[in-house]
Amino acid sequence: MPPARLVELYNRYVGDWGGASTVYRFEAVKNGNVVKTLVKEPVKSIRLEAEADHTLLQEETTYDVAAVRIRAVDQNGNLLNFYNEPLKLEVEGELEVIGDSVIGLQGGMGGTYVKTTGKPGMGTLNISSVQMGSIAINFQIHSKKEK
Repeated sequence: MPPARLVELYNRYVGDWGGASTVYRFEAVKNGNVVKTLVKEPVKSIRLEAEADHTLLQEETTYDVAAVRIRAVDQNGNLLNFYNEPLKLEVEGELEVIGDSVIGLQGGMGGTYVKTTGKPGMGTLNISSVQMGSIAINFQIHSKKEK
């Protein structure tokens, strides 16, 4: 392929600064069925995603801990690798955050740990960002300690 053709293809599909944005759609096909779709396009909206490794906490001889993984993603669920803004962590109910109440994302990702306080009940971890709003994860806490 001549170099001029390579430059033309590059300018059309990758480096078209100032031109119309390109949307790429990738589909994984297995046995004739689409099993996964991935869309890559300019960011139009951003949001937080957070997931705890478990939300049913069991306190027995000591406190229980849950790990919470946090990601900043675009409208298609793609990780925002360059989003490094701070997040505020607040708890309600029978939970405590282990560590700082304000964390910074690195590479669009971060995390924290929450622990029980010795009492059964409910707890909520609220994660908030100035740009992305807030999300909440609810926890249920059981205790086998004698009172």
